[in-house]
Amino acid sequence: MIRSLALAGVLLTTGCNFVYKLPVNQGNVIEQDQVKQVQKGMTPEQVEFLMGSALVKSDLRDTVRWDYVSYYRSPRDKELRRTVTVVFQNGQVAEVIGASTNSEREQSQPVDPPPT
Repeated sequence: MIRSLALAGVLLTTGCNFVYKLPVNQGNVIEQDQVKQVQKGMTPEQVEFLMGSALVKSDLRDTVRWDYVSYYRSPRDKELRRTVTVVFQNGQVAEVIGASTNSEREQSQPVDPPPT
């Protein structure tokens, strides 16, 4: 009887380490294939068709800036962040910032967690 209680106690206390954490995925889903298709001279409608709606849109006179922001935290607390910015001038894409050009950088780099 005492052995079974001790075994149950050990299993209950070690079971706390087996709690599954759900991954957290927030913001835009940024696929490298979609980003590669965005070209200079495209209209905002064409970019929105490819990339979806931007998380942040700002309009500064003749320049419009769209920010696509992606955040992912794995169940093991590894954080990945990525931002792709599309700059429009006179109604056309003038620049794409944050687009990876090689396959090694297609995945976001881990970032340090915020200070506590």
